[in-house]
Amino acid sequence: MSSADGGERIVPLTLGLVSDPPTLMLVYEILQTKGQGEIRKRRKRKMPLRNFSDKSDIRKFIFILQQRHAKFLSSVPQVFLEKVLRIIQRVQGGLRIGACSSIY
Repeated sequence: MSSADGGERIVPLTLGLVSDPPTLMLVYEILQTKGQGEIRKRRKRKMPLRNFSDKSDIRKFIFILQQRHAKFLSSVPQVFLEKVLRIIQRVQGGLRIGACSSIY
């Protein structure tokens, strides 16, 4: 879990993908501490994968992506990001998304 300013924590719930245009979709909760209680707000964030192709260096791309969206991706395991990006690469290479996800 990552901490934001003002007693907020961002907790990622689901990370998905959209193949055209290549986009990561993150569903997360913002947990705010107010007095004795806690307020939860569920949000969705789209992260377009600009300049990403089936020839891209995945680890370098993850590094750039984590810098650009550090607040949201800091608690998402790098292995999971790598897996999702490899699926998108295979889709861009011509495979169906169902065939790609069964590989892992």
